[in-house]
Amino acid sequence: MFERRLKIFLLILMCLTAALLLRAAQVQVVSGAYWRAQAEEVMKRPQLVETVRGRLLDLRGREIATDAACVDAAVDFRAVLNPPNEKWVTDRAVARLRQRLGDTYGKTPRETRATMLKSEAEGVRADIGMMWATLGKVGRMSAEDVEELRTGIVRRVEMRKRTVWWRKFSNAVESQSDREPPPAWQRWLLGETTDVPQVDDYSGTIIEEELTSHVVLPAIDNATANYLGKNVDRFPGLVLRPGQHRVYPYQDAGCHFIGHVGLINAIERKNDPFRKEELRQYLPNDLIGRGGLEGLAEPLLRGTRGRVDRVVGESTSTVVNRIEPRAGQDVRATVDIELQRDIGTLFKVVKIKNPDDTTELTEMHGAAVVIDVPTGQVRALVSYPTFDLNLLDDNYAKLAGDPFNNALLNRATMAALEPGSTVKAMVALGALTQGVMQPDDTIECTGYLVLNGRKYDRGKCWTMRMFNIGHHQTSGDPHPTGFLNVTDGLERSCNIVFETLADRLGMDALSGWYDRFGLGRRTGIGIPEVTGSLPNAFKGPTYLRRWTTWLAGIGQGQVSATPLQMANVAATIARGGVWVRPKLIDDDRLSRTSTGSPDRVDLGLSSDAVRRVQQGMWNVVNKPYGTGHAIYRTDVDVSGKTGSAQAAKFSVEVRDESGNVLRDATGRRVFRTLEPGTRQNPNPQAPWYRGFGAEGKDLAHAWFIGYAPAQNPQIAFAVLVEYGGTGGIAGASVVNGLLESCMEHGYLTRSHNR
Repeated sequence: MFERRLKIFLLILMCLTAALLLRAAQVQVVSGAYWRAQAEEVMKRPQLVETVRGRLLDLRGREIATDAACVDAAVDFRAVLNPPNEKWVTDRAVARLRQRLGDTYGKTPRETRATMLKSEAEGVRADIGMMWATLGKVGRMSAEDVEELRTGIVRRVEMRKRTVWWRKFSNAVESQSDREPPPAWQRWLLGETTDVPQVDDYSGTIIEEELTSHVVLPAIDNATANYLGKNVDRFPGLVLRPGQHRVYPYQDAGCHFIGHVGLINAIERKNDPFRKEELRQYLPNDLIGRGGLEGLAEPLLRGTRGRVDRVVGESTSTVVNRIEPRAGQDVRATVDIELQRDIGTLFKVVKIKNPDDTTELTEMHGAAVVIDVPTGQVRALVSYPTFDLNLLDDNYAKLAGDPFNNALLNRATMAALEPGSTVKAMVALGALTQGVMQPDDTIECTGYLVLNGRKYDRGKCWTMRMFNIGHHQTSGDPHPTGFLNVTDGLERSCNIVFETLADRLGMDALSGWYDRFGLGRRTGIGIPEVTGSLPNAFKGPTYLRRWTTWLAGIGQGQVSATPLQMANVAATIARGGVWVRPKLIDDDRLSRTSTGSPDRVDLGLSSDAVRRVQQGMWNVVNKPYGTGHAIYRTDVDVSGKTGSAQAAKFSVEVRDESGNVLRDATGRRVFRTLEPGTRQNPNPQAPWYRGFGAEGKDLAHAWFIGYAPAQNPQIAFAVLVEYGGTGGIAGASVVNGLLESCMEHGYLTRSHNR
């Protein structure tokens, strides 16, 4: 009986052994390649390889933004963790003890070694804390900033790790679906409960970023590199390594339209357009283009990372797959950076007129725009004052906290001010095209606004304010009759003519014509810009409603525009009434900004109206009594329109000693109004803030728009000088230099045949 049981037991044992041998044969022979691949996948450690951002080039191919070599300060990820990785700290402590004690460390009794190791590990942790404090100091970061930086690195690695987990899990699921499942008895024998891979099975994946260093201080200067290099042995995990950083060769030229790069924030990562692309998706602490061309061209400038997959063994690692990084694409702007630079310097020597009728050259704030008339491409987009893009991070707090100069503001696209008399060309075109005035009709100017036989005290002509006269024949302002057509009105910038036309058009039609020319809405150039405002009728006394309309007809009151919008108005008139969307980048690879309107629109202006207005703008510059005669030249025919827009007093926010904005009991910000300065008594906080008039208290922004050559326009322009007084003096002084620069750089043909 016993022998029979023994034979049965041996038979069962032999069957089990045979099953195991068969399974082993299947694993090693039949499915060997599959399981070797699985083992390789488990031991695989992927690592991202950073890419290079594309270059920004100007119209002539000059680099205006590029990546350049630098030295970065980086810290091992295990020291980035807070608290640091315990095993890594212990390894550093052991390495220190072995370096200090040599062979004697291994001969030291175990209990003594344990005590020494514990003490040394505490020293490593203390040195890590000192390292982060030092990095914060040399990097001008607060303790909170340092902690946020470390947290960002950890999030970046965790995000990357989850991506790798999911990729491995997805590959396993796909691979499993292609294999024929083993028999049920085989799965039972091997303890398998399911055929489907579980995502938790891959949670132990180790990626290379967990074992390498991460940049904490990019592009450190030589002094910082030398200081950290001398102390690198005291700072566990710190390494100085080659890197890349963004540089702007022309420094402050074009700083406002070029934009900058900065660390991506949570909202930008949430809206990441590349979130489904492993090698393009944004990770925490990635750089992203903001504002200007850096932001507009981000999809092209941003490159694609590479990836290296290594299989790690006990003592070696083997690269099993490599995807090379792809650099970002170069993007060419329509701007000539050297023209931009030269025009920017003109605001350092603006000619202004003092209350005592003397003139002087002084530094002023403002903006200038140059547009290529045939194409709509922007050749210069100047805002002054400027700042060095390379030092933006270092100087940002100072720049942002300076309300007197507000250098961060792009005045060319973000400063919407009353355009003054520069709107009169649009009013004339609208009135003639709509038929409320015929080309040969005239309006008498006695210095006062007269409507239906009624004389109004408001709406005086500027010559009446200046000389107490109208446009009748006098020694001060000769005109044959005092009856002005639209061409005469433009030449002399007569308020009476255009207040009358505005009254005939009415507020709705007047606002509609401004809208046609692009006021009150963004141009769609692709960088941050404000809309400005259109005048609107409001409920109130009839007299006030009409007065608001009159003001709007001379560019005051409710209407406001940016220098870019006004330059495009000049370009539209130069084309005979064809509006073209201005462009900073003419590149089919970039989708156009969605504005709901086409890029080119014929406004349907009367050809006679265009001819009369163009003649008037030519007279402004080329006739002795034209308000823009100061830019008359013999080497090029210029047409233009001046503007002097009455301005409010300049005010700034009131801040406490900590820099916080003060608010009143209702929560509104508290402002302090400044008094304007004069030559004899300048305002020390805002020397550019000047008063004019007999008492030095009149305030006005100076405008000048135009195009050249008059008969075959190549360029259109707009100039704004904040608190510059009259466009015919302050604006003209900048325009003269602008025209000269355009000729020197080949964008305006010089003629000697006039």
